[in-house]
Amino acid sequence: TPTTTDGVNISVQGASWLATAGNAVYGVPTEPGTYNVTLTLSKEGYVTSTHTFTLSVASQLVPTNSPTNGIIIYAV
Repeated sequence: TPTTTDGVNISVQGASWLATAGNAVYGVPTEPGTYNVTLTLSKEGYVTSTHTFTLSVASQLVPTNSPTNGIIIYAV
């Protein structure tokens, strides 16, 4: 469960498809790839906190029941 503090501003950079609303960061990737994402949290009278991380987006997995390579992958 996310926690929130009144008056905290959250901004996100590094992936144009990410956005913020309240205390949530959300989005739907437009294409696979590696994104260096930076979150900045700020509140008047407090030290600004910045966190950078790498977000890897894979292509959509397509389950199959007739694999040509002898394996089946199930996304859970």
